[in-house]
Order: sequence, then C-alpha cells, then structure tokens
Amino acid sequence: MDDQINNFLSVINPSPNPIAALNGTLIALDFETTTLRDGSDDTMSIAQAREFMTKLDAILGRRVVIYSGDLLKSGLANNIDPFWSAHRLWLAEYAANPVCQACWQQPWLWQYSADNSVRIPGISGNDNGNVDRSTFLRSVAELRAESAS
Repeated sequence: MDDQINNFLSVINPSPNPIAALNGTLIALDFETTTLRDGSDDTMSIAQAREFMTKLDAILGRRVVIYSGDLLKSGLANNIDPFWSAHRLWLAEYAANPVCQACWQQPWLWQYSADNSVRIPGISGNDNGNVDRSTFLRSVAELRAESAS
C-alpha cells in the first residue's frame, strides 16, 4: 500500500515537496470496479480502500474524499462506520433520487450523469462528447472552501 500511495502522490504532483504543493487541492479515492485490459478484475477491496485512505489522511493531515457508488454500498452493506462517516462522500449514482449508504445522510457531491445531454462550453468530454456532471447542494463559496480542505 505504501508503494501505491507514493505512486499516487508522485503522479498527482511530482514536485519536490508534494504534500505542501497539494494544500488546497481536492484529493479523492476513486473507489470503483477496476477491470484490466485482459479482462481480469483488479478492484480494490473495502479494507484496502480504508488502508489507503487512512495512510493518505495521515500524510496529508486532512481527510480525503471517497468517490464511489455501488461498490462502496455493497462493501459496507447497511453498517454505519465512523471511519467512513468522517469522510466526505462524492456519490456516483445516475438516478433521479440518489440513495446514500447508511454512513451518510446525503452526499457531499453527487455525480448524476455522464452523458452528453448537457454541453459545457470549453469542455469537450470524451471521444463521444460525454462529460461527467456533479452537483453540490449548498453555495458555490462553500464548495470552494470545502474542496480545498
């Protein structure tokens, strides 16, 4: 896990002092199913996600965000765990009414779509023009303040 975290930090900010350089930067673990090119499953377990986040929290001196949907819900079932509850949830759920896992009453951010039904000037999206879109339920000022902490 230490090698994975060191690699993660070197990729997101390869400066000589990546920790100081990352102050004010939103850091999130993308906890989703991972399928390799050969078709094999390389998905992180819930225990590995917790270890990754615990170590990264300690290095950064703040709690990172968890970005996930069904994988997190199935991994935690209906259990309420203070570790997870203490981290902000960026929920990936394409539904009219998102449902959070029991650790959260509502998501911090909610990614509600990844199609091209809404165009965003200056953002081309993927090869098909698709762009992920998220929503925040409070003010823009609060989003800016919380994104950097």
